[in-house]
Amino acid sequence: RILLIIMGCLAIAFAGCGKKDKQFAIHGQVTFKSEPIVDGKILFMPIDESRTQAIAPIRDGAYETVSPGGVFDGEYKVQVFGYRGTGKVQDLGELYGGEQEQQEQYIPPKFNRETDVKVTIAADKDEYNFEL
Repeated sequence: RILLIIMGCLAIAFAGCGKKDKQFAIHGQVTFKSEPIVDGKILFMPIDESRTQAIAPIRDGAYETVSPGGVFDGEYKVQVFGYRGTGKVQDLGELYGGEQEQQEQYIPPKFNRETDVKVTIAADKDEYNFEL
């Protein structure tokens, strides 16, 4: 009887330890108007608020999350931000690197702050591309 109780407790303890509860890395391509986003970031905001968000830089149209710190299985809202130079130079002072070109975020709000882009992430797939 005691053995059955111990086995039952162990089964309950290990029930949530499957791959679905572990974060994993994903990668992919991100384009806006058929052009790769050269410099930006992508955020994966979980619909299940008990999960954590994931963020990755976008470089030359590609992103990759890291593991640990990647994503879980589940549905996410996707926010994409892209940055480009304005042609204007600003002086940030010596402490912050001196003169630098001003940057602007050019991706429309419907793809970031007001996103309607969603994706369902599965542990058996690691590539997700976004054409905005």
